[in-house]
Amino acid sequence: MSGKEWRDHSECESDCIAEDSVPAGTAVTGHCSQWTIELGRCFNGVKDGKAQGVICVD
Repeated sequence: MSGKEWRDHSECESDCIAEDSVPAGTAVTGHCSQWTIELGRCFNGVKDGKAQGVICVD
């Protein structure tokens, strides 16, 4: 599923992510992350077709 465009993390085996520059709340299609565990990474999640804002997971 990595690399395809989706609108919610439930459609991916990992997280559905958007470009970091997309503001939270913006309608967007994302892609499934190639990583199943996002530890030590920052990403902009997508839920219900909207960017969630960049978070970093330690």
